[in-house]
Amino acid sequence: MMKQRLLVRAKQFFVIPFGCLLWSAQGLADSAYQLDLKTAVIGVTSTKNDLIKERHEIKFKSGSVSSTGEVALVVDLRTTETNIPIRNERMLQHLFSQSPLATVSAQLPPEVFAKARAGKAISEPVVVTLVANGVSQTRSIEMALARDAMGDLVVSGQAEIDVSEFGYGPGIETLRSLAGLLSISTLVPVDFVLPFND
Repeated sequence: MMKQRLLVRAKQFFVIPFGCLLWSAQGLADSAYQLDLKTAVIGVTSTKNDLIKERHEIKFKSGSVSSTGEVALVVDLRTTETNIPIRNERMLQHLFSQSPLATVSAQLPPEVFAKARAGKAISEPVVVTLVANGVSQTRSIEMALARDAMGDLVVSGQAEIDVSEFGYGPGIETLRSLAGLLSISTLVPVDFVLPFND
């Protein structure tokens, strides 16, 4: 009877750590690529008075692509850089103070992800879900996927977003008034280059 108890305890001793090891390995496998936070940026272009266009940049808080092609990004809107300090402060106060983070999620089609991982440069429409200011929208965006010389995955693309659909209209109007402008368009062209480290 004592031998049986010792055998059961011995099995528990080895099985529990082995299970934890499998869980840890799965966790590592689920993060095939990590976003390079130092170099990844989103470019957004604002249009003032229907003619003046200025490009600003926003950085990420986190980002990854899993081994199955699941994309998860967190955009830190507080990092918006317009190269004018007072404008940065106004945007943070009137646009992003209540909801400073936005998320982007997508599932890369298996055949597309497989080709990209194999080193083939491709361009495909990808269904993306964007959540910002408490509003969620899903749209298709044409993206280019390729491997760079280091073997890392690079995702790039362009889109146009009407920020009024995310509830930013009143804040944009406040910024227009403070700057003494005739207009600030809520249609915002967006471009991105996202390097993911293997």
